[in-house]
Amino acid sequence: MTTSDNDTTVLDTLRHGADGYLLKVSTAEAIELALDQCLNGGRSLDAFVTPAMIEMLSRNEKTTDHETLNAAEKDILRSISKGIPHWQISESLNIGIHTIDFHIRSIFKKFNVHSQSAAVATALKYNII
Repeated sequence: MTTSDNDTTVLDTLRHGADGYLLKVSTAEAIELALDQCLNGGRSLDAFVTPAMIEMLSRNEKTTDHETLNAAEKDILRSISKGIPHWQISESLNIGIHTIDFHIRSIFKKFNVHSQSAAVATALKYNII
């Protein structure tokens, strides 16, 4: 349960495996129904956020934010695609290993992926690298 009806927050929550999304203003009956649906293998979306989700899906919005990669993220992806280890990427770009990890997590979030191979595949799909 949350107070956030932000479209992006709802989508991110569902993408990360939530079976339902309820606002704290939901009635007791709505909460009971949602819990019953989720406990029986279904999904539940709060009636207040459903119209916005339908609108977003009908506009066919992109599910990745690949156009906002910065230069460092693109350089790191190119290096990863060549099989270069993180420590070598760190040395060649003259940035710390933790900064490399930060950029990789940022790429994962923008691409909505959970692995380096998926990030590279997405970058290739959109001709980023």
